[in-house]
Amino acid sequence: MKSVKALTVALMMSSSVGTSALASAPLDAQFSRSSIKIPSTMKAGQSYDVTIKVKNVGDIKWQGRNIRMKSKIKRGPSGAPTQREELTPEVNLSATVNTGQTWDCRFKVQASKWTGRYTLQYSMADGRNEFGDKVDMDVEVVGD
Repeated sequence: MKSVKALTVALMMSSSVGTSALASAPLDAQFSRSSIKIPSTMKAGQSYDVTIKVKNVGDIKWQGRNIRMKSKIKRGPSGAPTQREELTPEVNLSATVNTGQTWDCRFKVQASKWTGRYTLQYSMADGRNEFGDKVDMDVEVVGD
């Protein structure tokens, strides 16, 4: 009788460990400053191409859902955080990226009409939850 109870408890513990391990498979992304191709100087109001190579280093593939490259202005010319939509588009993932694969995230930005130094921050997100590396890039917006 004791051995049946011990076996039942052991089976329950092993199945709950397996389930929690699957449920906690994290999203993770790896990229760095050298992975981001963006001009360090931009002319006010002009459009520029940006490419970010980001690698899926997590336990699950990225697909559909709400996976995207997120960008924000961490610091504007005044030194304070600011938001200028033209510099910070959010790019939704359009393909499936398996674990170990790289996604070339390509998009255009338009330089602000306000000149000065901007610090942009890029990260991956699933809905509202950011995951993986966060990388800062400085961009100088100059007049004509």
